[in-house]
Amino acid sequence: MRPPWRVPGEVMTTTQKGLRARPAAIAWAGLFLVVGGCATRPANGPAQYERVGARYMVAADHPLASEIGADILRRGGNAVDAAVATSLALAVTRPYSTGLGGGGFMMIKWRGAQPIVLDYRETAPQACTADSYGDDPQVRPARSTRHGHWSVGVPGQMRGLQAALEKYGSLPLSELAEPAIRLAEKGFAVDANTHHAMQSLTNRLARIPDGWQRFQALTAIYLKGRRPYAIGETLTQPDLALTLRRLAERGPQDFYAGNLAHRLDTDSSAHRGPIGLRDLGAYAVQTREPLSGRIGPYRVVSMPPPSSGGACLLQVLGILDAMRAATLAPGDYYHVLAEALKFAFAQRATRLGDADGRPQIARAAARMISPEEVQRLQSRIAQHKTAAEPTAYRGDAPPANGGTTHFCVVDSEGNAVAATETINWYFGSLVVVPGTGIVLNNEMADFVAPQTVTNAYGMAIGDQNRLAPGRRPLSSMSPTMVLNADDVVCVAGASGGTRIISATLQVLFDILLRDQCAADAVARPRLHQQWIPNALFVEKEFPAAVRDDLLRRGHVVRELKGHAGVCQVIYVHNNRIEGVSDPRKGGRPAGR
Repeated sequence: MRPPWRVPGEVMTTTQKGLRARPAAIAWAGLFLVVGGCATRPANGPAQYERVGARYMVAADHPLASEIGADILRRGGNAVDAAVATSLALAVTRPYSTGLGGGGFMMIKWRGAQPIVLDYRETAPQACTADSYGDDPQVRPARSTRHGHWSVGVPGQMRGLQAALEKYGSLPLSELAEPAIRLAEKGFAVDANTHHAMQSLTNRLARIPDGWQRFQALTAIYLKGRRPYAIGETLTQPDLALTLRRLAERGPQDFYAGNLAHRLDTDSSAHRGPIGLRDLGAYAVQTREPLSGRIGPYRVVSMPPPSSGGACLLQVLGILDAMRAATLAPGDYYHVLAEALKFAFAQRATRLGDADGRPQIARAAARMISPEEVQRLQSRIAQHKTAAEPTAYRGDAPPANGGTTHFCVVDSEGNAVAATETINWYFGSLVVVPGTGIVLNNEMADFVAPQTVTNAYGMAIGDQNRLAPGRRPLSSMSPTMVLNADDVVCVAGASGGTRIISATLQVLFDILLRDQCAADAVARPRLHQQWIPNALFVEKEFPAAVRDDLLRRGHVVRELKGHAGVCQVIYVHNNRIEGVSDPRKGGRPAGR
């Protein structure tokens, strides 16, 4: 196999020569091999969140989901077959992050073809407008975009998986769903991340008037009384198992026009919610062309609108590459990174939204990643200080007024999938459709409504993302691939709200331009800056000396209580496939 970065006739820069000169870490013997992937890895083998193979790899944020996807590949399925099985397994093992009541984006790269994106992001129900929400009952109904039935967008998950299988799949849904069904029936051990999500649920319910009473269908499944499951206890989901079996036997159409659709419609009507059979029947997956840019010798493809991920990621990587950030001292590098992120998020807030029927949004995304814009922003970055006010980073007027999963797949033919799926916050809207085990999303919180200035992640949001019937909310999800000619070099993405963008681009930068192994790049402490609030967030393990350097440059540095995103990546190089699941969420890759 040709090394994936080799482009015939290409003139190498010094950085590229360094990348290609990297010695092979192993000599290949046979088809099954698992070894340490990094020069710094101890001699006793890889970290548990890393796996190295020669044929195929799945990296998800739960070990059981990775194993299920890899088993599909072992049995002869392709990358999309494995992706569907992994997605359904995550719906069981990470039900607070993703599931049948949500949606997402799937990037697919088939050998010999250009990458495409399947957009199965949730849409606003026809009954929802920007004026449908408010806190004053005398002005408008006291409806919330954050919990309850009016926070729910029309789910696209099953339509998205169906579209992927119809175009690329080789195995039936009934076979791909069976491992997830068994998991839901028999149960699995609660891990630390699931326990934390359950604890967060109890805290959230305590802040909602009558929350415990209103959302009993959810707490009956995911809490023991009013307490989280202990780590190691077995969680079963019998209703979800029955729902998955029904979908396996009758197909996704049952969710949109069959028995499941009627159950969702009945529940929404009983709570005077907006979603009805018309919304479900009208839902359609969109096929989109990814945004594309060049970083060194590589072509990087990432998400177009309605995600802001691709535009922000490519803009920041372009600035870092143009400023030769890989050669900078740590303080200089992180300063430039933070400044570039401010520019990107300022433009995100004022320029991006759902591009369907609005060509100005697509043009804005293209402008953000153009060489001219990258050069203009690069020239505005002061080398030794940051601007005191957020207004210094925008060219437009400011706005007037938590739960996701990502997984990567590479099969033995070189086909690849990067998928990011979500129900938005931990446990989404807190609504479970009775008798189905389906946790519904709260994607309406990602729109601009009259009472909102920032979203749940503190991110400024503008009128381009105003709520309207049928519209898809702006997202930060960033499934991304790095290509060299027709070869896949990297498959990456993250979860964590707006931190998805900064996490994904830092990992890719470290792998591609700093020549780090994927495991070190993923585990390394990260920062996050999103323009508003005017603060530079760093993880607890972030080096103290670099923090002090950034403080001297005028940055407002704050330590995160949690993490700066959770990233999964597969890196194909030196005739080997290195899969990494972020240790921040307890995932583990699987492959051979």
